[in-house]
Amino acid sequence: ELKLGSSDDLKLYHNGAHSYIDEVGSGSLKVRGDDIRIENASGLERVRIGAGGGGNTVGISTTNNMVTNAEVLSVYGTSSFKSNTQARPPLYLGNEGSTSGVANALILFNQGGANRGGIGYVPNTGELRFNNQYFMTFCTGSSLLGGTERLRINSTGQIGISTQTIPSDAAVHMGL
Repeated sequence: ELKLGSSDDLKLYHNGAHSYIDEVGSGSLKVRGDDIRIENASGLERVRIGAGGGGNTVGISTTNNMVTNAEVLSVYGTSSFKSNTQARPPLYLGNEGSTSGVANALILFNQGGANRGGIGYVPNTGELRFNNQYFMTFCTGSSLLGGTERLRINSTGQIGISTQTIPSDAAVHMGL
């Protein structure tokens, strides 16, 4: 065990199974650097701090810079958010932008560097807004987005029920 500091409050040690760096005093443990990387035993990068966004971001399982300078957190790969209580959601979304009559983005869908649609919220009216650049579909009957299309709203506002083909002169078309 290696102890450092005037009160031996910084400890580096190995307990036979694991290695530790402990701050046991009243201060904080601070790690400083412009580009901090945490790697596994094989040398594969798992966390990068300061890799984009003007050095103010955290990347998890990514060796790339973040997509934009506005991102604070970038996760590459499959992610899972879970909660063990009904009172707290596994993912909490909020946008403290405009509070009057404007939809604030909560989730944006990006492909090739362009936002194609998303989900937003208008705080003063409680409106939940779903938006897509092209059309929206609602499907059932299968997992992983492979279900049968039941409803389609195209970019001009026409609605198709049980059909993908909506005649240009129909407001609502049913293909039952």
